[in-house]
Amino acid sequence: AIDSQPWLTAAETGVQRRTQQYGWTYSYHSAGNYSEKGINGEESNFIGTLPDWLGNLVERATEAGLAKEPFNQVSVNEYVDGRGIGQHTDTTEGFKGPVASLSLLSPVVLTFRDSAKHEVPVLLPHRSFLCLDGESRTEWSHGIKSKNRARKVDVFDGREYTRQRRIAITFRQVDMSNFQT
Repeated sequence: AIDSQPWLTAAETGVQRRTQQYGWTYSYHSAGNYSEKGINGEESNFIGTLPDWLGNLVERATEAGLAKEPFNQVSVNEYVDGRGIGQHTDTTEGFKGPVASLSLLSPVVLTFRDSAKHEVPVLLPHRSFLCLDGESRTEWSHGIKSKNRARKVDVFDGREYTRQRRIAITFRQVDMSNFQT
């Protein structure tokens, strides 16, 4: 289902990976600044209901109690050639609740870092589902390390994991209280 859909390129998004957007667009530049007029006063950011294959995943996450309300914004990100993503905390501007991610195809080590720069590496096996809420969402940054833009192998607990193509499906909740009816 993923590869049969059109991808936004790095030139279109300004990030060094291909992406797909569902439910609501996610602007990597304005960090999800949503309003009834859209990002920065542009047209609405709503791009349609989630396709069935994503709706099923959202339903399962909601039934499992991972979110109080169903996720309504999904970004699909493709990481190739050992690429990572810098340390960051997902914005709360325009969003509420947890952020979740389904990691597909290739395992990778995600590093959490607190304000004292204490790091905690976590192995994300392929098909793993990560949910960030509370302090893990707001107080700890997370990222996937890379050297010179690419890292071919991760080491976790003494075992090597070769990086290959990886898809991350990120689930968010647009805060609908930002919209006037």
